[in-house]
Amino acid sequence: MNLSERLRRLEERLGNRPQAGAFRLDNGEVFQVECDPISYLIQHGVETPRGRIVGLKRPTGATDPITESIYETIDQLIREPGE
Repeated sequence: MNLSERLRRLEERLGNRPQAGAFRLDNGEVFQVECDPISYLIQHGVETPRGRIVGLKRPTGATDPITESIYETIDQLIREPGE
């Protein structure tokens, strides 16, 4: 099972919980989305009307290991779209 399929299954299990996210674009801008970052990437990919997504804009402060793992998975999906 590839990364995209694993993320789709995770999204199905988590349900539709609205959680806004933000990405860094290749032009240095921050791109805000109204849904969670995983759902956005699954639905739209890494190309946006304002530029290509190059990373997740992470909240400041400490994170727990599970949250950090999710952030790393999102970063991997951005680096390797469609795999």
